Amino acid sequence: MYSELDGCISVDSAPHGSFCEGKGCRRHAEQRLTVIGGGYHNVNGLYCYSCGEEFARMIKNIVGILALEAKKHSLCPLTR
Repeated sequence: MYSELDGCISVDSAPHGSFCEGKGCRRHAEQRLTVIGGGYHNVNGLYCYSCGEEFARMIKNIVGILALEAKKHSLCPLTR
């Protein structure tokens, strides 16, 4: 999984017997996702596949919003 603006999300196997950390989810975790780089570096969690996809979308959206805000407040006219 890659965020177009801020590097990638590392995907590792979840420890055996762990449960998904997705909101309200009670399924077994399949993967550990960790954000690499940027302001959310090392944010991670254990997720089933569908909650993991939602986590990746959420991080991508947050990174995109932060990039747009940084661009708006830039002093360089070429980046506006």
